[in-house]
Amino acid sequence: MKGVKNQLREWKKQSNQVKKKKKKKKKKRKEKFCTREIEELMGVHGPRYERRRGALRQK
Repeated sequence: MKGVKNQLREWKKQSNQVKKKKKKKKKKRKEKFCTREIEELMGVHGPRYERRRGALRQK
């Protein structure tokens, strides 16, 4: 019985060491936008419409 217990202890020690080595967090890269891209997302450079005499006209 002692032989099996010793083997289990050694196996647990080895498996714990392997688990510690595997844990690595990857850094997420932040996406960088230029001012033009941010303005396009907000809709600054798109077509604008307004009402003139009841009809929608492009400005």
